[in-house]
Amino acid sequence: MSKRRKMLVVVVEYLIVLIESREYLMESRQSEKDFTRRRKMSFTNYIWYLLTKVAS
Repeated sequence: MSKRRKMLVVVVEYLIVLIESREYLMESRQSEKDFTRRRKMSFTNYIWYLLTKVAS
């Protein structure tokens, strides 16, 4: 595996841990009511959606 690919794997693994963490969710709230309801697109899925839109 190339050095560049290894770095990419590390970054993606870090993003997975960060985005799925409860702490990140709590820090992302601007109000107590933000991201509290169950939706078809969860907070985690919404963040991944945004990241894929930026990358494309």
